[in-house]
Amino acid sequence: MRRVSSAELLSALVLLLPLLAVPWAFKPYTANVLAVYMIYGLLAMSLGLIWGGAGIMSFGQTAFFGIGAYAYGAIGLNLINRTQQTHTALLGGLAAAALLAAIVGYFMFYGRISDVYASIITMALTLVLFAFAVSTGGDEWVIGVARLGGFNGMFGQGESSQNIANFQIPPVTLWLPGMTEPFAFKINRESAAGYYLVLGVSVAVYVLTRALVRSRLGRVAVAIRENEPRVASLGYDTRFYKFALFTIAGAIAGLAGMLFAAWGRFVNPDRFGLAFAASTVVYVQLGGRASLLGGFVGAAIIGHLTSYLAEVVPFATIPPDAGPWITFLMEAGRRIVREAPLLVQGAVLVGVVLVLKDGVTPPLFRVLARHRRWGWWLLLPAVLVYFGHRVACQQADLCVF
Repeated sequence: MRRVSSAELLSALVLLLPLLAVPWAFKPYTANVLAVYMIYGLLAMSLGLIWGGAGIMSFGQTAFFGIGAYAYGAIGLNLINRTQQTHTALLGGLAAAALLAAIVGYFMFYGRISDVYASIITMALTLVLFAFAVSTGGDEWVIGVARLGGFNGMFGQGESSQNIANFQIPPVTLWLPGMTEPFAFKINRESAAGYYLVLGVSVAVYVLTRALVRSRLGRVAVAIRENEPRVASLGYDTRFYKFALFTIAGAIAGLAGMLFAAWGRFVNPDRFGLAFAASTVVYVQLGGRASLLGGFVGAAIIGHLTSYLAEVVPFATIPPDAGPWITFLMEAGRRIVREAPLLVQGAVLVGVVLVLKDGVTPPLFRVLARHRRWGWWLLLPAVLVYFGHRVACQQADLCVF
C-alpha cells in the first residue's frame, strides 16, 4: 500500500513538471483546454473520493458543481463593480455547494438509505436542478443584476432592464491588502494566470485530499467500503463518517464549478445535465476510482480522444458522383464527429470494464512500485519525449502522430 501510494505521488510530481511549462511551450488555446480538463479532473476527484474511498456511488456531483458555479456567478456579477474582487463570491459558491451536500447527505445517511438508493437520489437531484435551471428564463428570475437566463445561461444586466447582457461572469479577482489594484486570473493571449490558478488549486486540493485519505476519516471510510457492519460493530458511527466525506466531496465539486464559471465566464443548465454526470463517472472509471489522480487522467484521456477524433475525421464535401457506400461512410463520419463525446465515452467505459476493471492508473502504479528500479527510468523519458513531440508539433508542425 505504501509503495503504491509513493508511486502515485511520484507520478504526480513527474506530470506536474511539464504542466508548469505549458503556457510557454504551447499556444494559449492549449493552456485554456488543459485548464478545463483539470477542472473536470477536480470534479472527478470529488467523486473518486467518495466512490473509491467509502464505496458511495453518486450521480449528483454535477449538482454541487452547478450550484457552486451559479452561486459564484450570481454573487460575482452583483459585487464585482462595487468591490472589484470576488472574495465573497468564492466563499459563497463554496458554502452553497457544501451546504447542499450536507443537507442531501444528512437525509441519506442518517435516514439509513442504502448505497443503491443513494445513487438514485443523487441522480434525481441532478435532474431536478436541471429542470429548474431550464425554467428560469423569465424576467422574474433575476438576482440583483444577475439573470439566471434559463437555457441560455447566466449573464448580467445593467441598471436599466433594457440594457441586458452587458457583462459576463467575472474571473477570479483578488485584491489583497498591500496590492495597489485588483488582479484578475484570466486566460487569454496576454496572460496565463487563469491556467496557473487552476493548476495551483488542483495541486493544493490533491495534497489536502491525500492527507484526508491518510487521516482517521479516510481510514475509517475505507473500512466502511470494505465491510460497513463490522465497522459499526467496532463502535464507529458510520453515518457520520459517510456524511462528512460526502460533504467534503460536495465542496470540492463546488470549487470545480466556481473555477469553471470563472474560466469560461459563463454557466448554463447543461452543467446539471445527465450527460455531464455520466461523463464524470466515465472519467473516474477510466482513470481508476482507487486513485486520486484517476479522475484527472480519465478527463485528460477522454478530452484528448474527442479532440483528436474531431481533427482526423474529414469534413470534405461529398462528391455528386460518389457511390452509395462512400456517401454513407462520409455521412457516418460527420455524425461520429458530432456525437464524438458520447461515442468515445461509451466505448472507453465498456473497454475499461472488460479489460481494466480498476482503471488505467492503479495497474501503472503497481508496476512502478514493483519495478521501481527501472520503471521511473522509462516513465520520465516517455513523458519528456511526448511533451517534446507536442511542442515540436505545435510550434514547427513536426508531427509524427
